[in-house]
Order: sequence, then C-alpha cells, then structure tokens
Amino acid sequence: MTFVKKNQSRYADHLLREAQGLEALRRAAADSGIDVPHVIQVDQRTLTLPFIQATRCTAGHWKKLGDRRSLGSVVGLREL
Repeated sequence: MTFVKKNQSRYADHLLREAQGLEALRRAAADSGIDVPHVIQVDQRTLTLPFIQATRCTAGHWKKLGDRRSLGSVVGLREL
C-alpha cells in the first residue's frame, strides 16, 4: 500500500525538496531504530511513499535523534 502526496504548494520544487529532506533524514536516522520511509517516486506533482501507520512519537525517539552528534553534517543543512 502506498501514500501519494500532491503538490498543493505554489513552489514547483516543493516535493523534490521534501524527498531530499526525507533521504537526508533516513541517512541521519540510520541504525537509530527510527524508520524513515523511502521515496518510491517523486516529481513536481506527486510524492509517493510507502503507507505509514501513524504512531505517537516518544521521548525515546527524540532522544535517539538528538543524540546524533553529526546530524547537521549528515543532513547537509547547508546544502538544503
């Protein structure tokens, strides 16, 4: 099952940037136990991801992400 997000923004590259951000987050969260969905397809009109069952974020999740000392360099904040 998939989830398709449509670009309702006035920015043509909105979903392309979102896909870049998801990939950066996937790299940053590697080996943390936090699952970040992979992008199945993206273009200017749609972003397709695997369906994600919603869950509440726990303090443990935030701690795992916060403990990533190299998060800024992995995410490439200067590049985004």
